[in-house]
Amino acid sequence: RVDFAILETGLGGRLDSVTAANAEVAIFTSISYDHTQILGMQLSDIGYEKTEALSKKTQLILSDLQHPIIQKILNKKAKQLNKNIYYLTNKTNPTKFNFRYLKGIHQRQNGELVKQTIFQMKTIYQLSILNICKHISTTHWPGRVQLLSKSPDVLFDVAHNNSSIRAFMKYYESISFKYKKCYLICGFEEGKDIKKSLQELINHFNVVIITETNIRKSMHAKVIAKLLQNPNHQMISIQKNPKDVITITHKNLN
Repeated sequence: RVDFAILETGLGGRLDSVTAANAEVAIFTSISYDHTQILGMQLSDIGYEKTEALSKKTQLILSDLQHPIIQKILNKKAKQLNKNIYYLTNKTNPTKFNFRYLKGIHQRQNGELVKQTIFQMKTIYQLSILNICKHISTTHWPGRVQLLSKSPDVLFDVAHNNSSIRAFMKYYESISFKYKKCYLICGFEEGKDIKKSLQELINHFNVVIITETNIRKSMHAKVIAKLLQNPNHQMISIQKNPKDVITITHKNLN
């Protein structure tokens, strides 16, 4: 008997269990390549799977800025349902409000998407919007550019595809000038198409240590190493136990 249930699709949309809820409001964050082994290798395939989460019961559709291929598919589906889509535009100012705990332009853009969603919902559900921006501005998102400790500074991010890795890089580039020597410890799940962005990522660090997440679908460290075609990098090593490598690296920095 909740007033509003916020449900996130676990995988895609067409066959995701959340779609059975026939949501009245649908929100699309940035759609990019992910879970390609299930959703398809083409961006158009992924876009189709995502947009099929829409139904005749959907009253309001909002979306972040999307790749032209994705936007075309979204518009086509919305037209079939005789619905309009509210897109964030380049004119939307994600820094207008003080999202002080949301680091990086990508998180502030997500904050703006949430704010615009509730602004649009107020006309349907008679919502009070007085405290919306206040609460968004104090949001803390663990696992996304999360500062775990200082002196030395330890950043934790769960970036897991090309899009999220590049979002992390964009933020990191804005603060990297503060550091003389930077260490990267990384591990990924299987089935991630991350070769290009990973190659770009390691170029920002002096020392790269490849580890494994130790979960069921953990990508082998040697597989990650083969993705890196930079033999001239100062230092790339493999340490399979993530807890050990974090502890040892932290000690070396103190």
